This record gives sequence, structure tokens and C-alpha cells, in this order.
Amino acid sequence: MRQDFHGDVGQVAAGDIENSGGNTHLELNIQGGNQGNINLGNQVFEVRQGKELPRIGSGRERLCPQCENHTWRFNQWCMHCDFDLERYDEVIAHQEEVARQQALQQRLMTIFAVAFSAALGLFYVKQFLPEWLQSWVFGIAICCGLIAFIAMKAGESAK
Repeated sequence: MRQDFHGDVGQVAAGDIENSGGNTHLELNIQGGNQGNINLGNQVFEVRQGKELPRIGSGRERLCPQCENHTWRFNQWCMHCDFDLERYDEVIAHQEEVARQQALQQRLMTIFAVAFSAALGLFYVKQFLPEWLQSWVFGIAICCGLIAFIAMKAGESAK
């Protein structure tokens, strides 16, 4: 619901605005110096001229990647050069996710190669070992083959 209200600050503070339980849009046009405080009952709004920079170190600022000036952290657009900060954050997050996926793929491929090579090597070496050691080497080779299979399947599902 949008309710148009035209009046002064005193009428707003006095509660002359109807509220039927929905959203009320309040728009104040302030005439004069446009600086100072507006007191609306229990809320005080500070009115300032122009674009105000966030305080450095407050946790509410960030550097614009285009103009390298400080701007508000959660603004969609840089207040200096109108660079689309939200879109930039989305692109950076996507690039980081792609890099993370590639690193995961590389690790899984390394695990697969090492485990598969170990399994093949152990099957080959098994015949040159004493009888009592062959069953152990065979079991370890099977485990390495299983690890290689799991790494291969994990790599396919991570794509």
C-alpha cells in the first residue's frame, strides 16, 4: 500500500499518518538548509548534504575495483564512478568457485594416478615376494585399486 502524505515533520511526529497494517511509503521534502536532525517521535534521522563516505575501519567500507576509492560496502553501485559492485562480486565469486573446482579435480586426478599406479605395481611385484607376504600385498593392491576407483567416481560427480 502506498499512502501519499504531504505535511511537515511535526505532523509526522504527531502520528497523523494512517497505518492500515501494510507498508506505508513516507516521503519528506525538507526545505531550508537540508542539514540537521529530523525527530520522528522515537526515531531521529540525520540529514546531510551530498555523498558521504563511510568511515575507514568501520567495516562498512570497501575499495571500488575500478576507481580505487572508498565506497559503502553493500552498495550496488560505486558512489564515485557508478561501477556495478554487485555484478563484480558475482563474477569474482564465480571465478573463485571455478578455481576451487579445478583444484579439486586436480587433487582427485593425482589421488587416482597414485593409487592406480600403486595397485598395478603391487600386482606386478607380488610374484617376486615370499609366499607369506603375497597375500598382504594382494590385499593392499586391492585397497589401492578401490581408492583409485573412488577418486575416479568423485572426479566425475564433481564436474
